[in-house]
Amino acid sequence: MSDWLGSRGRFFRFFLASSMAYLFIDNEDISNNQAILLINEYTRIIEYSILASRIVMLACNDLRGKESRMNESTKTLAQLKKASKLVRLAFRKNGPKSFKRGQGALLNALVENDGATQRELVRILGLNRGDLKDVVKKAARNGYVTIENTDEKRTYAVKLTDEGRTVAEKRVLANDRTADDILSCLTDDEIAQLNVLTEKIILSMKDKGVNGKKKGRKARGCRCR
Repeated sequence: MSDWLGSRGRFFRFFLASSMAYLFIDNEDISNNQAILLINEYTRIIEYSILASRIVMLACNDLRGKESRMNESTKTLAQLKKASKLVRLAFRKNGPKSFKRGQGALLNALVENDGATQRELVRILGLNRGDLKDVVKKAARNGYVTIENTDEKRTYAVKLTDEGRTVAEKRVLANDRTADDILSCLTDDEIAQLNVLTEKIILSMKDKGVNGKKKGRKARGCRCR
């Protein structure tokens, strides 16, 4: 199309101008000066028409390019969403039960932060104080944790028991085993590239104000003893 509007377009303009010159000059009712003026006017109209066609063509190409890029972005994000869903299903099937919620999340947090206070656990787990209190009490009844007083007012500390540490370490091993199985189809270099690309997306989203953090609600007068 662009080639036609280029060299062929110039030939087309020459052909039309020549044809109109023959028609106008051969017409006895039109003087030579009038014929030249008409030829110039029609030639100008043709040039504007071809220029307008070029602009429309470029605009259409640009629009198609943007649509193509948008479609590719949509396809890529759809693939990421599908992969994320399948990963969650794999962890649900083969990984530790209740690893990110409830007692599982509490034990996982205490493996790295044993003796954490109520305030610290609220921040780590993203739970409000009331929900955290219920989880801690369940874990204490199961013999996984102990609840201890601290020097700070209106708070408490949570520590793993030997049984709780054993269960927590088993959960960590199950989690790592499932993660290794999911990524076994990738090489070390591909895993490193995946980490770089996902981190780049995460930072981009944070720059846009999307962080995904949940703010826990403050509960009044929560003391767990």
